Amino acid sequence: MKNLLLLIFPLILGINVDAQSTSLKGSVKDHNGEGIKKVEIYVDMKQIKESTNKKGEYSFDHPMEFQLLTIYSPKHGFIHWTYKGEEKIDFVFPEDSEPLKKSSFLGMGYTDLKNIPEHERNFYANYGSILDILDNRFREVQVKDGQILIVNRGVNSAMVQEPFVLVNDIPTDIANLETIPTSEIKSIRVVSKGSEAAAYGQRGANGVILIRLKEAEDERN
Repeated sequence: MKNLLLLIFPLILGINVDAQSTSLKGSVKDHNGEGIKKVEIYVDMKQIKESTNKKGEYSFDHPMEFQLLTIYSPKHGFIHWTYKGEEKIDFVFPEDSEPLKKSSFLGMGYTDLKNIPEHERNFYANYGSILDILDNRFREVQVKDGQILIVNRGVNSAMVQEPFVLVNDIPTDIANLETIPTSEIKSIRVVSKGSEAAAYGQRGANGVILIRLKEAEDERN
């Protein structure tokens, strides 16, 4: 099938510190270098709500590890890529790409949003609190006696207390975290070392937890 011919330019900027939460961005273009809008994105053969914008750019945070990334455009077909931890992947459809009906694409085993159960679409909502998410979904975090403990890997690895926690880039504490409904969470990232943690200075010495909440536009989609 011609639409399987593809050009992909993965840019490996580093591997995400929190292996159970993935951040990825990139672009989708035609053979002339023009961005393609409204390209659907599928993770492990299931559609996610994000798609490409008017410039053909995309970005998303996924709460779990995954292996297969697929993009689909009715006018250009589809491209799939085995994900290996890249932080940026740019796709280019070749000149001889052929249109592909949505029904034919889904017939290959892919699942679109309307056929994904609500509990799978709203992953974080399955947990009772943000502390439950941190304790159960991130290997480098433990929640004990109302305190967040995070692994600070180095010459002498150890569990340390009081990581720097930000919600929508605003510093917060555990008491405030417990008031946030899990259904409002868009993404969570844990940074325990490296230049990203160092960027927060002394406050990030014990690690950083970055929480992003859904915006009104997210709720409508």
